[in-house]
Amino acid sequence: MTTLVTGGSGFLGLSIVRNLVEDGEKPVVYDLMPNLAPIRGISEKIKVVRGNILDLPHLMRTIKEHDVDKVIHLVYYGDFASRKNPYGAVGINLVGTTNVFEATRILDLEKVVWASSGAVYGPAAYYGGQSVMIDEEKPTKPDSMYGACKVMNEFTGQFYCSEYGLDIIALRLTSVYGAGRYHSVYYTDEIIENPAKGKPAKVPLSPAEEHDFIYVKDAARAFLLALRVKKPKHNIFNIGGGTYTLRDIADCVKGALPEAVIDFEDRPLMGRVSRFSIERARRELGFERKYSLKDGVRDMIQTIKSSSH
Repeated sequence: MTTLVTGGSGFLGLSIVRNLVEDGEKPVVYDLMPNLAPIRGISEKIKVVRGNILDLPHLMRTIKEHDVDKVIHLVYYGDFASRKNPYGAVGINLVGTTNVFEATRILDLEKVVWASSGAVYGPAAYYGGQSVMIDEEKPTKPDSMYGACKVMNEFTGQFYCSEYGLDIIALRLTSVYGAGRYHSVYYTDEIIENPAKGKPAKVPLSPAEEHDFIYVKDAARAFLLALRVKKPKHNIFNIGGGTYTLRDIADCVKGALPEAVIDFEDRPLMGRVSRFSIERARRELGFERKYSLKDGVRDMIQTIKSSSH
């Protein structure tokens, strides 16, 4: 059994790859520009292939050459990149993800688990405000190129499942934080990483801004649970860690680093969906978060401090 992880040397991908190695696998990392530095410690236990997700023939050759039977798909233009380059986002996000589904169909692979996003839901006002708990049955209403691409990917994945009988699972991740994450919409990287490096944090958002935040190690574990589950009833799942304000995150940082300097601005709240039900993931995947916000922040700080020595 071999799992191919597209984007496997990135922020979330690296945690997933480490988990696969711990499970006794020798995963294949498929990346256009693989970052080999963070994976040196496990380099002998993985295979790295430099490849473009838009190159379907090369992707298929890689799958066949390494006897891949499952794929975790992470390669994607994020929110910032999608806004700056919508044309590129359509290629990577829509065509690239469809290439993964098509390779799965042609080569009759066992399963695909891919990273969707809570961004498919759009503004909280559409659902009645931020106090409303959002489950997977709520309609999607994205307000960004990034979220719209995820909705199209979900539709395409559902089509491949119903038309060809494939096993494709989408995980709607909330805001993932952890060491090595950059350009978070909620600036969790600055709030935690800067103080961990002895630097002040300047956050251009209100401390009252709230969202659902999940630690990267919990998010990575969700992918392995989805990879192992046998034919769940559903194939789209919310994956979250709990709703907190940015002030809550800052308080956790200051609890670990009393000298931390974190300044916020008085900005209007974004009003995005911030309460996500994970009951479906609990029932069908066996998913539960293991890291509270306090535990996740402390683990992230320790990881950053360890890597700087």
